[in-house]
Amino acid sequence: MNGYTITPTAHQVAYRAGFTETIPVIPPNATLHEHSLVDPDARGKVPADFYSGAWDGLGCWPSYQMTEALAVKWDQLGANVGLKCGPVWVALDIDVTDEILARAMYDYLMGEAARTGAVWPVRVGKAPKFMILFKVSGDPILSRQYPMRKEGVEGRQLIEVKGQSNKKTPTQVVIYGGHPEGMDYQWDRTITADMMPLVTQEYMDALVDYCLRIAESHGWTRGRATKTGSNDGTSALGAQPFDQSLVAPLVDMIGNDDLEYDDWVRVGYAIKASLGDVGWQAFATWSAKAAKDDPKMTKRIWSGLKPDGSTGFGTLVHLARQDQGGFLPPEIASRVRYGAAVSTMPTSPAGVPLAPADGAENTPWIDYVVDSDGNPVANKGNVHAYLHNMDMWRDCFAFDAFNQQPIMTAPIPKSPDRRVGRMLTDNDYRVVHVWFQMNVFQKITKGDVIDAVDIRCHENVYEPVQHYLEGVQWDGVPRISNWLIDYGGVVLHTLDPSKLHYVGQVGRKWMISAVARAMKPGCQVDHALILEGGQGVGKSSVLRELCPDPDWFSDGVPDFHTKDASEHLNGKWIIELAELTSVWRSNLEDMRRFLTRRVEQYRASYGRLETKAPRRCVFAGTTNRDDYIKDAEGERRFWIVRCDGVMDIAGVKRDRDQLWAEAVHAYKAGEQWWLSPEMEAVARQVQQSRNPKEEWEVGLTMFLADKSQTCVRECMFALGLEPINGKRDTKMEQAVGRALRQNGWVPDGVMGVPYRNSRRFIRV
Repeated sequence: MNGYTITPTAHQVAYRAGFTETIPVIPPNATLHEHSLVDPDARGKVPADFYSGAWDGLGCWPSYQMTEALAVKWDQLGANVGLKCGPVWVALDIDVTDEILARAMYDYLMGEAARTGAVWPVRVGKAPKFMILFKVSGDPILSRQYPMRKEGVEGRQLIEVKGQSNKKTPTQVVIYGGHPEGMDYQWDRTITADMMPLVTQEYMDALVDYCLRIAESHGWTRGRATKTGSNDGTSALGAQPFDQSLVAPLVDMIGNDDLEYDDWVRVGYAIKASLGDVGWQAFATWSAKAAKDDPKMTKRIWSGLKPDGSTGFGTLVHLARQDQGGFLPPEIASRVRYGAAVSTMPTSPAGVPLAPADGAENTPWIDYVVDSDGNPVANKGNVHAYLHNMDMWRDCFAFDAFNQQPIMTAPIPKSPDRRVGRMLTDNDYRVVHVWFQMNVFQKITKGDVIDAVDIRCHENVYEPVQHYLEGVQWDGVPRISNWLIDYGGVVLHTLDPSKLHYVGQVGRKWMISAVARAMKPGCQVDHALILEGGQGVGKSSVLRELCPDPDWFSDGVPDFHTKDASEHLNGKWIIELAELTSVWRSNLEDMRRFLTRRVEQYRASYGRLETKAPRRCVFAGTTNRDDYIKDAEGERRFWIVRCDGVMDIAGVKRDRDQLWAEAVHAYKAGEQWWLSPEMEAVARQVQQSRNPKEEWEVGLTMFLADKSQTCVRECMFALGLEPINGKRDTKMEQAVGRALRQNGWVPDGVMGVPYRNSRRFIRV
């Protein structure tokens, strides 16, 4: 196996490869919160939450929505990458430790892949076990476990289909990261979502059935297939503080008939981690249930236990649940799920924490404003302080500077809407308001809550495009100087050799300018890349595929004169000026001012104050014409490229990260994103060639063919443009003068007879 393993940007790699249904998973060696409900042995496989410096289960993972920004966060924390299996994905997990049997099943499945002509990527964790990932075709495929046993062999072998659970919720598998036993999960090739084979329920059943037949041929007996759920060792709501009074009843539910030594000690660790030394009586009482109990040994073992955070209250919940048939008694379950923690924080008479807990995360604490009785006052300042101070609220809100919108970055406590990475809605503000009325300040106003949330948002500002660009790593292969040729349809054999360097430079500089606008919003970028080519060849598609998030691309812009145009730029990185003929209908000067603007200044709809938003976007135009420039001097802001070939849209999608990674490398190396004076001169020639020519201009070119000097009057006379009434036609004289300059003629002194005192032009 080639060993394609996790990288420091595994979540970002998976997301950009099309696996948008990913979730964070607790790393194998993670430190769990002492009140975590996660079985410590399940680290490396359980959906993750992270707060206050430690890990916990993510109970809302079935509705979790990964984003580019969240992928960066989880990569920085080192989380494993899980993939939700259900409507989109399904995994065939060959959980077989018998090497001969595992090899026989592997050979069959690879032969089936060859027969279908498809690629079936294989993931291996602890060999010889392996897993194949499929894309679902049709209805969701149900999760099933197929056990196999063999007489005289201890333990069982297992084939597991990881799809939709019997409760119609997803299951999950780890696609990148560390295995609980120390090795990395590895794929036999680099994977993308598009390459995964399709499978139906009927086909999956046939694959499993044949594998079971292989097992039978090796002397194994198939057991009864069972349905699987989606628990994964985590609670229904994820992290909750625990009530220490629950320890004793939970321990009482854990069986102690004939436990192995390690399992017995593990319970002792969990009790001591939960209660400290006062947990001795609970451990002694529980140990006494065993027939082989030795009180002296029990006391000696207890004294030597030094909890390290790997076990705790969550271990007790997990073991009690297992010994109670998978479900705790309703009253206990309710207290585990919703019970309030025994707080170590000093509180006001109203119950609001007035100081940080011992050992709390090193975050500056904001003191509350209190009344004469020591109660926090119900005002927006205290709501803001609460949102800042409390772990459950601290990471809920942020401000997306790219979209100019407040967003949710963690679920609102106890809200049924667990989606994150989305824009805040009016309903979110209402939910927060109600929560504060119910739990903290009974008479707080909605306006105070809204203002406090908005303040908190602006204290956590992030730039999604910057996060994306910081996450891509260049492999050192040059691409951006030739991307217009390799992907953009520029045909080499039809390209004027003198323009080859120009094409490379405008493609390169435009890419770097896009990076500059993202990394340094509002920097000067006053050019647009123009792609000329036939209708429907993919000009817009190439530009669209350069954006890793489709929402970062726009194929149009409202009227330049309105604030709608300014607001439209929010959340856009590449904006296409589609079919430039329509753009030219606007006033030319308005278009130029709009294109070169660095900051958008407008009052947003329903906003109270004017907004100043530095530009984070670049422009690219598309057209199927070559005579669209009105100004005879050319339009210097347009970098024009002719694209007559086939656009490699799939190639752009495949190599997009590397294209931007190289552009980031060039930007950070200090490379400028504007053309050199030499390239500006070439660009001007290209621009001027797109100016629609009058019939007389064609004649002028012919007239000048064998001349070394001339003047405007001589040219007008030769072309029959002299006014018949004897009056000067100033407008036409200016037009002829511009045409001479465009054709490479420059003023130099005056003419003699018969055009005495007329300005002379000579050929450069």
